[in-house]
Amino acid sequence: MTHSGPLPPELWLEIFEWCFSSPTCQDVSSDEYTPFQALHDDRMHVRTKAAVSLVCRQWRALTIAILYRDVHILPSSAHALRDALCESPCGGPEGYGQWVRRVVLPYTSTITRSSAPLQAVEILRRCPRVEVLVRPRYATSGPIGFEFEADMVPFHTLRRLDWWGNSEAERSGGLNSLGNVLSHAPGLRYLFIGGIMGLSPAGMQPPELVLPHLVTLRLNVINGLLMNKLCTRWSLPQLRHIVLDSPLVGADVRALWDTFGQQLTTVEFGAHARFVMTDMVTPCLRACPNIREFNYHVFFTTPPDPDLRHDALEVVGLHGAADQLIGEGQMVWTHFRLHLGIFTKENFPSLRRIVLAGDEWRTLSKKPGFLVMLRDLSRGNSAIRDLLVY
Repeated sequence: MTHSGPLPPELWLEIFEWCFSSPTCQDVSSDEYTPFQALHDDRMHVRTKAAVSLVCRQWRALTIAILYRDVHILPSSAHALRDALCESPCGGPEGYGQWVRRVVLPYTSTITRSSAPLQAVEILRRCPRVEVLVRPRYATSGPIGFEFEADMVPFHTLRRLDWWGNSEAERSGGLNSLGNVLSHAPGLRYLFIGGIMGLSPAGMQPPELVLPHLVTLRLNVINGLLMNKLCTRWSLPQLRHIVLDSPLVGADVRALWDTFGQQLTTVEFGAHARFVMTDMVTPCLRACPNIREFNYHVFFTTPPDPDLRHDALEVVGLHGAADQLIGEGQMVWTHFRLHLGIFTKENFPSLRRIVLAGDEWRTLSKKPGFLVMLRDLSRGNSAIRDLLVY
C-alpha cells in the first residue's frame, strides 16, 4: 500500500477558494462589468466559511484571511465582531480588519435612536482596505428609527457600492446617506442604486459630485429627482457601461442617453415587464453611437424598429429568461425571430456575435422551431456570424 503524505497548504488554499466561490461563478466583489449579473445573497457562503474554519487548527490558520474577507455587520453580532477585529493575528501590528474587503451593512445596523457612536462605524474604522460596500434592501415593514445624525467614515479604497435606498435612513445623513458615501469614495468604479422612490432625498447632497473613475452604473427604480441630479450635477467622465434593471420613463431615459450616450460602450436591459410595453432599444441605440455591446432579456423586450441601423455594434447578448406575457409555442419563436431578423449586414455592418445567455437556452435550442429559424436566417441577409449558447 502506498502512503500519501498530507496535502501542501497551497493545494488546501486552492480547494477552499473553490469551495467558497459563488455558485453562479460571478464574483460579487468584482468592479468589472459582467453581463446579466445577479444581485447575489452570500449569507450561506459566510456560514460555510465560518463552519470550515472551526474544523481544526490547520484549517482555521489556512482560512482565516478568507473568513474575514467578507463581513456582515448584524445588530446581533456587531459587538463580538468589533472585538474580534481588534485582535491581532500572530502578534502583528494590524488586526483582523486588515483582511476585510467586502462589507454587507443592513440598515438595522445603523439605526440612530441615540447620539451614541454606531458600532458599525467603529467596525468600519478597523477595516482600512474595504473595496465593496453593500447596503441591502430593507424588507421589513414599519419604521426602523433614525432620530439622530449618523457618523461617517472615509472609503478611500472602495471600488464598488451596491446601494438599496431607504428614505428614512437617508435623512440621518452620514453612513446612511448615498450622497455622503459617494463623496467619500473617490476611487469608485462600480455603482448600483436601487429603490429610490417617491420624494426620497437620496443623492441630493452634495450639490456637485465627481466620480472620476466610475465605469459601470446600474440602476433599479430611482425617482426623477435623483435622475435629474445624476444627469445635471454628477460628473462621470469614465462611464462606459449602463445597466437598467427596470426601465426609466419619458424624459428620464431621454436625459440619460442625451447626457451619457456618446461615451457609452455597453448597455444592458433587465428582466422587467415594462420593457415589453415600449420599444426602448431603438432610442437607446440611436442616441448611443459608440455602443459595441448590447445585452437584454429578449422575451422581456419589445423588438426594435426593423429599419434601425447601428455602425459600431459588435456583440448582442440575449438572455432567455421566460416572460409569461409573450406566451408559449409559436409566439415565442415569432417574437425571437423579430429580434434576430433586424440584424442585417446593411444595418449592422460591425456585428460579429450573438450570445444566448441563461440556462433556458439549453432547452430552447433543442426544440425544432429553433433549428428551423436558424436555417431560415442563414439563407437570408443576416449579419450574425457566430451564435453562441452559454
